[in-house]
Amino acid sequence: MNGLANGGTVGMVESSVIPTVYLPLVFLTVGVGLAVAAVAVRYRSYNGALCLALFAGVASGLTLTQAFILARTSPAEMELLTRVGLSIAAVLPATWLLLVLGQTGAGRWTQFPWLALLFVEPATFAGVIWIVPELQVLVATQPVSFGPSSVLAVEFGLVYWAHQLIGALYILAGGLILAQLLVRKQTSERRRATALLGAGAAVLMANASFSFGLFPAGLDPTGVVGVFVSAVLLVVLFANQLRAIAPAARVVGRETVLDELDDAIVMLDESNRVLDTNPAGKRLLENAGDGLLGRPIESVRPEIATAIEDGKEQQEIILQEDGTKRYYDLRVTELSNDFGTLSGTVISLRDISAMRRQRQRLDVLNRLLRHNIRNEMNVVGGKIELAELETENSTVTQHLSEAKAAVDTVVDRSNKVGRLSRMLDTEQPDVIDIGQELHAQHDAGGFDENGADIRFSLPESLHVQGGTPLLAAFEELVSNAVVHNDSPSPTVTVTFEQNDSDEDQAVIAVRDNGPGIDAQEWQTIVDGEETPLRHSSGVGLWLVNWVVDRAGGSLSFETGDGTADGKKQGSTVRLSLPRAEPPETA
Repeated sequence: MNGLANGGTVGMVESSVIPTVYLPLVFLTVGVGLAVAAVAVRYRSYNGALCLALFAGVASGLTLTQAFILARTSPAEMELLTRVGLSIAAVLPATWLLLVLGQTGAGRWTQFPWLALLFVEPATFAGVIWIVPELQVLVATQPVSFGPSSVLAVEFGLVYWAHQLIGALYILAGGLILAQLLVRKQTSERRRATALLGAGAAVLMANASFSFGLFPAGLDPTGVVGVFVSAVLLVVLFANQLRAIAPAARVVGRETVLDELDDAIVMLDESNRVLDTNPAGKRLLENAGDGLLGRPIESVRPEIATAIEDGKEQQEIILQEDGTKRYYDLRVTELSNDFGTLSGTVISLRDISAMRRQRQRLDVLNRLLRHNIRNEMNVVGGKIELAELETENSTVTQHLSEAKAAVDTVVDRSNKVGRLSRMLDTEQPDVIDIGQELHAQHDAGGFDENGADIRFSLPESLHVQGGTPLLAAFEELVSNAVVHNDSPSPTVTVTFEQNDSDEDQAVIAVRDNGPGIDAQEWQTIVDGEETPLRHSSGVGLWLVNWVVDRAGGSLSFETGDGTADGKKQGSTVRLSLPRAEPPETA
């Protein structure tokens, strides 16, 4: 079908009437085709958009050569333009097949070297046109009158018809691919396949009418039809995108987001030259001055260039700003076109200096709490015990005992934080049979708390997400409920809430008959933030919250109704934990 070509026919039929507006209309058609190509390039991120742009561009080029032929009078000029038209038209079937491949998801066929193979025959034919056109391509040419203009009547030879056959095979191959979509149930896929088949058939018939002399002398409708079907394809193939995205709003929205983004965004081309930046990126690279765009990134920020060469998608880098070191989280995203070749790189840099300092402070404070303060408190506790042994004053002894209890509390909290921190740092939140594990720990005396009545009402087997840190969380809740219980007979029950559970979440409640958890305590945990005016008095509930949150669950708190003396009675902590399938046994 590469007589999807311009060029003449064997049996010419001369037209006697040519409207004077024909030439302007041809130029208008070229404009429409170029507009379609521009819109397709605008939406190049969608499958097949660049292929459609290529198809529309080739059809526009073919139409443009016909317009120039109508505008010229010299036979030599018309023959030269005819060769140009034949050369452009030679690739039209290949571009249509490429469009089909891009739209049907056969992406591997649009990659090199398969892509190059599609254009071997068109390139060979074009070479013959320019080197030896008389070799069975343009057997004879003759100017003929065409209304107020002249066109070149051409008689084609055997090579041309062989080329036409190969072009028809391209169309047939694309049709077979599209036939697979036509038998699918998805309406959108059938609509795309029908539009592409119709486009291929329309172009094929337009070229056949020209090649076999069924169209007025010298007029090749192939390019015009190609432009028309490319406009139809643009609407059919990208209807959803064109409806869903208002171009002006999208551009303004994207520019607004990028302009107000604190992260520095830098766009580089395939040679790592700066193409564009957002304001934050310009500030970061401001030492480059006004000549930033087009400069290699290594000449602007060598540290960024080195990071890109490392090939990591994400890493931490250090940049000097006004003599101060700043730490950045750098992310590299490569951009590729429809053919899979690198077309550029987007660099984003987030300033993490403050975050890094905060992390260092937390690490130091964690070490102080887990090691230094604990060790020093042990020394203080030992000294207090020695002082108690050496004094006989009951008041002093009482003060020392209270001081020793406070020291023990600090040490216990430090040990608690250290133990749970190690568990959270090293253990993954894997599956645990919480029913079996809690029963086993209870039977082994792990929940004996100063004679309190600890009761469990759990299934024998209940698999949830969270791992062994959950055991420490339940131990903390039970211990907390007993320690703060002022009832003559402290009672704590751990119950599986069947009515509140479902197939995704298992709810376990820990209830006590104590004074209830202060609202400030649990509200701080629910809000997830402490303030100078509202904070928790300890770390126990925080540790439980961290364990449950890490498992993907949630906590809720409830305080019981008031008693006769107006005091709250009892509290309930509910743990909603994700259910899990039992692990496979070897």
